[in-house]
Amino acid sequence: MKWKRLAAMLLILSFLPVLGCSSLLDAEYEQITVHSGLDVQDDETWATDVSSYSHLVRLITGMVRTCTGYKRFRFEDYSGDVEADIAKACDYVANETPYGAYAVRYMDMHVTDMASYYEAEVIVNYNVELRDILMIKQSTTESTFLNDMHEMLATGRSSYTLYVGNWYTAGYAEQCIDDFFYSEPELCVAYPKVSVGVYPSDGKEHIVTVELEYEFSQEAMTTLKKVGGVAAELYIERLDGRNDAAALLKMCEELSYSVVRSDEAESANLLAGTAYGAFVGGSASSRGYALAYKYLCDKLDIECLVVAGSENGEEHAWNMVNIDDRWYHVDVSEFERRGAKAVFLKSSDEIYKDYFWDISRYPECSDTFDLSTIM
Repeated sequence: MKWKRLAAMLLILSFLPVLGCSSLLDAEYEQITVHSGLDVQDDETWATDVSSYSHLVRLITGMVRTCTGYKRFRFEDYSGDVEADIAKACDYVANETPYGAYAVRYMDMHVTDMASYYEAEVIVNYNVELRDILMIKQSTTESTFLNDMHEMLATGRSSYTLYVGNWYTAGYAEQCIDDFFYSEPELCVAYPKVSVGVYPSDGKEHIVTVELEYEFSQEAMTTLKKVGGVAAELYIERLDGRNDAAALLKMCEELSYSVVRSDEAESANLLAGTAYGAFVGGSASSRGYALAYKYLCDKLDIECLVVAGSENGEEHAWNMVNIDDRWYHVDVSEFERRGAKAVFLKSSDEIYKDYFWDISRYPECSDTFDLSTIM
């Protein structure tokens, strides 16, 4: 029986090299993994075949959209000038396409004549990471872009990157932010420093980056909203439920008498240009007065706009209000100095000598109001 067990053992040992299991005899063993890709550069199938110039552009664009740093291309049945075309394609993708202009720091390429075909290596260095590219939001229409900007401001988000179409024009993002700031004074505690990048600056499609920098923390702005909301409610309570011309006059009087006009630069008084400068800080610029007035009108369901224009050549803001389907001008910041007869519920004809605004952006104020009916 012993010789039978010995024979069986010798038979098993003789098969171990064939089975690839000789390492079973060792207490420790090494695992070896063969990697494909950059480690196997002598594999001809590793290079991507290029059939035409347009195909080459698509392939390099694909590299950028996936943040690929290195790729080899094979030009076998290619009719164009390989060296000239690959240089042209890299330049085009890096500088004239939205993803390239946004993401690429530089591109490098090297072409090798392999006798029967050409091979090219393309190396891309990026300004951003893959996650930045993946977070780009498609904003295909003006209304979509406007909604995205409003969401950004309403939620306190600090940055957004959007892919836009040929409808986008220079300054549109800044205008959207201004419009929202003027239309939603309750939500906008502070006006942010706005930085906008457009990639590329020319062309039919772009990637637009918008960055907002606030002087206040989100916690501080939340507190200001709460305190300002309480102050606004105190103004509303004094109106005894009215929302007519008499209520508009009362609000104008209350704001002009309780808030100090701040003529210092808004960069020095960070709240002066907001409704919260009036409600919390007790001082406001003309824009702060106008935003506070709109804040209160919104609470009363009175249609009200903030007008950005000039008074006697100086940057200035005031309001337009709708009473009985007729629009009128109201300048709260000048109410105490000039009086109701000069700046309250006025027609455009009555104020045009001192005020200037873009009439294409605002409704017509063609009616006069008889103040004797409410005073």
